[in-house]
Amino acid sequence: MSETLTQTQATSNIAPGPPWYHAFRTVRRIRQDMIQFLTESTEAYGDVARYRFGPIVLHFFRHPDHVQHILQARHRNFCRSSFYDQMKRLLGEGLLTSDGDFWLKQRRLIQPAFHRKRLDTLAWIMAEEADTLVQRWQRHAGGEPFDIVEDMMRFALLVAGRSLFETNVEEKADLIGEALTFAQAAFNERVNSLVPWPEWTPLPRFRKYRWAIATLDQIVRELVQERRQDSETHHDLLAMLMELRDADTGEGMSDEQIRDEVMTLLLAGHETTGNQLSWTLSLLSQHPEVADRVADEAQRVLGDRAPTSEDLPSLVYTKQVLQESMRLFPPAWIMDRAVVDDDNIGGFVVPKKSVVVISPYMTHRHPDFWDDPEAFDPERFAPERAKGRHRYAYFPFGGGPRQCIGNHFAMMETQIALALLCRAFRFQLKPGHPIEKEMLITLRPKHGIQLSLSPRTSFVA
Repeated sequence: MSETLTQTQATSNIAPGPPWYHAFRTVRRIRQDMIQFLTESTEAYGDVARYRFGPIVLHFFRHPDHVQHILQARHRNFCRSSFYDQMKRLLGEGLLTSDGDFWLKQRRLIQPAFHRKRLDTLAWIMAEEADTLVQRWQRHAGGEPFDIVEDMMRFALLVAGRSLFETNVEEKADLIGEALTFAQAAFNERVNSLVPWPEWTPLPRFRKYRWAIATLDQIVRELVQERRQDSETHHDLLAMLMELRDADTGEGMSDEQIRDEVMTLLLAGHETTGNQLSWTLSLLSQHPEVADRVADEAQRVLGDRAPTSEDLPSLVYTKQVLQESMRLFPPAWIMDRAVVDDDNIGGFVVPKKSVVVISPYMTHRHPDFWDDPEAFDPERFAPERAKGRHRYAYFPFGGGPRQCIGNHFAMMETQIALALLCRAFRFQLKPGHPIEKEMLITLRPKHGIQLSLSPRTSFVA
């Protein structure tokens, strides 16, 4: 991407970018490798780049100031784009896809269910499922390498299922995983397609896409309906959602609204957590000294017992490792917004009805805010080094009013799991195994993560 800036671009407040007639070439490069495309874009144009695709104008912003403008300072001027409209086919009008007054009403209604004190009561579920995973992995210790991604996804799904429904969804885990994986891949293909084929197209992959959505929808609806018919008292997240009442009207959520929020929490939540743990163990397998420190901290804080929510503030280094993992491999790696009214970002005109794109993956590597940005260094998040860092140099959970409502849940779950796994095992990446990114809605390991395990019998002093 070495196009020379035109004289008009250089002297006006229109952001730099390639000429309009390169649109098809740009689309082709985006489809080939979006991250590589964004990397080349920053090399050619800096923190702001403008692209035109026929009537559509798109801006990519990388600087934390620009991210703050979009997510926080002027968030009302940047609404969900058509990308999220397509996601509604799967997630309905949940918090991830809804917008405007409806989103605000739902967010205010649901927020109390995710208060830290309420989430603390779920820590035992996370610890129990993590311990079950440790016991299952004992059979792999000393054996051949195996792909951990499926187990990470299953662990996160079981935690989500029990936290939402007090129900073990293990018997449905394979079906949910298969349906979600195919729905994501097919969705991504439709979004990136030069010809956006309608969903009813009678081709095998579109039939399976419809099957995936129908399968997930049926599973969630059945769980909600079963609860409506259950007279017992429950203390899970579903019970909290069903008990919530609007402060002004006294109305609760309809079954359709509950279905949409449950679908969002169950699927989006377990997908991002499973990916985060997979990437983290991949990094630890390549940096055994870091894994040793996590194991030592877990042994010092926990001894041989299971963790509780009270232990989390003491698992300081474990949290730093997870933060650094999310800096390098943020599960929600890219976001876009539609511009409501004309705006100005970084001195550049951003017209209404255009689209802005921000990427935690790219901003987390901005050399002005991160030394040696490609290196894995959990100490970046030590208080003395993090002090004064731009709030939006790091935003794996988004930011502003729409920051992910499940961020504390996710951090609790991953801290507990990582502490127990590192206390039990050492990890070694299979020699020659390729670590590549698959850029779906979330950032997945394209070829899985092949690790071998050995039991940990000693700890760093």
